[in-house]
Amino acid sequence: MSMKRLLALIVLIFGLALAGTLPDDPRFDVPVTVRTGPGGMALEAVLDGAARSVNLTPMLREIPPITLRLDWIDKPFRQLWQLLIDTYSDGKLDYVLLDNDVVLVAPPEVIARVVGETEPAPPPPPENGEAVQPIVRKFYPIRSGDPMKIAEFLMKEVQGIVATVVPGQQVLAVRGTDEQQQEVQRILGQITTPVEEGPPIFQRTFRLSHAKAEEAAKVLAEAMQARQAQSQVKVEAGAGEQQVQATIPEKSTISIVADTRTNTLIVTGTAKQLELVEELIKKLDFPVQQVNVQVRIQEVTQTLVRNLGLKWNTISGGNIVSSIVDNGLSLIFDATRSLASLNIVATLEALEKQGLSRTVNDSNITVLNNQTGFIQSGFTIFIKRVVGDKVEKIPYDIGVIVKVTPQITADGQIVLRVESEVSDIKERNPVDGDVDVVSKQKSETTLRLDNGQTVVLGGLIKTKRDKTTQGVPVLMHIPVLGSLFKQTTVNNEDNELLIVITANIINDATAAATESKK
Repeated sequence: MSMKRLLALIVLIFGLALAGTLPDDPRFDVPVTVRTGPGGMALEAVLDGAARSVNLTPMLREIPPITLRLDWIDKPFRQLWQLLIDTYSDGKLDYVLLDNDVVLVAPPEVIARVVGETEPAPPPPPENGEAVQPIVRKFYPIRSGDPMKIAEFLMKEVQGIVATVVPGQQVLAVRGTDEQQQEVQRILGQITTPVEEGPPIFQRTFRLSHAKAEEAAKVLAEAMQARQAQSQVKVEAGAGEQQVQATIPEKSTISIVADTRTNTLIVTGTAKQLELVEELIKKLDFPVQQVNVQVRIQEVTQTLVRNLGLKWNTISGGNIVSSIVDNGLSLIFDATRSLASLNIVATLEALEKQGLSRTVNDSNITVLNNQTGFIQSGFTIFIKRVVGDKVEKIPYDIGVIVKVTPQITADGQIVLRVESEVSDIKERNPVDGDVDVVSKQKSETTLRLDNGQTVVLGGLIKTKRDKTTQGVPVLMHIPVLGSLFKQTTVNNEDNELLIVITANIINDATAAATESKK
């Protein structure tokens, strides 16, 4: 036996003697935590996770299919590792540390076969007498990339080596001389990039008091996107929840899940991201101001309006502002003050007492800022619609509908958007009485008011048609000749609808006073 083979055998025997022994390295004494839970975990998974916790690359071969339950909290890795190898595997496993922090865990006979595989006979010495470098095998963990393609690339770049992939592992086994191994290590250092671990991830819940969780989630996602120019925001709407994910350049992911049932945000991300989200939530989750809107719909005949001389664009005095809106009128004034020229509320009440006008609706609603409230006075009819061989009845609202959307400005004024609609039945089918024609008038306007001011909108015309028939009894009902004994009178009366709207901003003191009155 040559001296080189004798040295190789000595190294092999020494390596096997060290199998199952961790070296005196401080990292193997660091405390680790492994909690499998009541359902347990496979021994192979526990060995893999434990090895990676101390930066070892595990090669696991023929691990027994054992499920174990473990609650190991902040105890040295060395004790945990020995416990897993000696106790939980029933003495069927051993391990050996290889090059580049690779640990082989397998039955002893497998370790002997892998580590002690017979090396090929060295080639005969050259004629010049130079010594031939021995062939050695080393293991290289692959942190990123495809191990199979990397092995093929290495064999092309470094002539004479043999590179294979360890089955089921991100590890290469390379055979070659020391010089070749150094070249392999240099190439791997250039083509493989170690996976950088991002900052630790935490999770917090934020219970919102005023804002809606799903709306806040969208705003927070947009804010994160604006703050990080390279962000990618993904919004997914599910049943009952809104999920928002934002990937930022810090190689970590922030996840914002909105639980609509509890109005709670569940945020997962780095400590810096959670701190930013918390600050944004403080600025978003505050009570929204409210506006109390008083709406009075008054029906007045156009003849009466003309006879009373209510020409809105000529009224003067006080702080009245008027204009024509959609062929109608618009008057703004302070209803709390006594005006010399006109007090619209008192005038309408006086006319109603005399039977010259009628209040169609007098409502009082409170609307959140930038939200829409509506008042409807009327009834619902059903209009027939034929679809194929089926007849459907479609509901249709008839009467007066007023929608108001207030917006409180920074200087305490109110921008009020008003949409009003008047509809009525114009014609019915004489055979079955179904509605054939519906008349509708609609107007939209946006006004700026001071707190407590009143706006009067006009120009919506409601036509009342009365048809009366008088004649000689019995004779007036004779077919054809009956028209000679009766007289039919049709009276069309146009009434104008005045919509009186007063808007008041509700502050905390007003809300408290209203609550105490209740």
